[in-house]
Amino acid sequence: MKSLRIGIDAKWFFEGPPSGRVVVSELVKHMLSIGQAHQFIIFLDRDFRGRTFPHTGHNVELVYVWARNNLLANLFILPFYCIKLKIDACVFQNFGTFTGFARRLVFIHDTIFISNPEHFTLLERLYFSPMKYLARISERIITVSQNEKRRMKLYSFVHADKIDIVYNGVSDHFFKKSESVDSQFNIVKKKYGIPNDYLLYVGRLNARKNLLNLLKSVTQMQSRLPLVLVGSVDWKMFNLSQVLFELGISSRVFVLGFVDEVDLPVLFHNAKVFCYISYDEGFGLPPLEAMACGLPVVVSDIPIFNEVLGSAANYVDADDPKSVARKIDELLSNQSLYNDKSESGIMRARMYSWSESAKSLLEIVERTVQTSGSFYD
Repeated sequence: MKSLRIGIDAKWFFEGPPSGRVVVSELVKHMLSIGQAHQFIIFLDRDFRGRTFPHTGHNVELVYVWARNNLLANLFILPFYCIKLKIDACVFQNFGTFTGFARRLVFIHDTIFISNPEHFTLLERLYFSPMKYLARISERIITVSQNEKRRMKLYSFVHADKIDIVYNGVSDHFFKKSESVDSQFNIVKKKYGIPNDYLLYVGRLNARKNLLNLLKSVTQMQSRLPLVLVGSVDWKMFNLSQVLFELGISSRVFVLGFVDEVDLPVLFHNAKVFCYISYDEGFGLPPLEAMACGLPVVVSDIPIFNEVLGSAANYVDADDPKSVARKIDELLSNQSLYNDKSESGIMRARMYSWSESAKSLLEIVERTVQTSGSFYD
């Protein structure tokens, strides 16, 4: 195939929604590595012009754009550059655009705002509402799971024939347990003030993540292991300190907030069980990252986790804290089961490779231009 000029909306490369930033940075890195035959125009947030973009080359052009509002930037700014730079195809995040002459591929990470609007503010629902119309006028939609594709079909978001699936991957550094992991953990332990042994949750702190039932499960456990919570508080979140006090577990729960990315693998490798009993996800990357570290995971019994994690996960009723507590205690008291879930989790996580994800995405871009043609032929 002829060399293409491919635009990638990478405004979240340096900062953005936690999982979205990981997806963008990994896909960009691997697409640039495998797509040497093409020219890539990488759209970055101009607020981070001073930061070093680590993937340079003869076929990489960086374009810094206003990015305070992803929807408005995609509607009015990226199309201008698509025309000016004669881009054949552009991969947008969440929102497509009306025009721009480039073939429009929109990477939509989830549409939970349609199926479960109770987890979003009115302002957020209004903000996301154009996504559906813009998806319908785009050439292709890319999403992260069969479950998400089914959701789009169920809510008449876009015709299923226009949807391609590109699974998320697991970053390589989660699989590698450093020889100096003990010394690293001592540093991390001191940095965040956490104990030697603990249960772990990593993700946003909000109602959709079902943290209230996770905290209630701590009171039901036979084990006295503390729980470490990693992540920033979202708008729809109960008063955490008050709930911890009312449940009588203030001394057993460590709330770290946002942590440095380099510390995450260390926290995973030294935890005993990873707990993630979310009500819904588009993909749910943290449990896979935990599995890559050999950490058994306890997750809610929902379709997306069954699809992504398979039999390697330990499933619970998300609305039953006793069910969660029983499964955690079972893992901690049964070394054979624990080891089996640890080993099968690593094998499951290895099924999700960012290089394969990037290869699939690049093939979709190439196929779309081949099918629809380029405006500049």
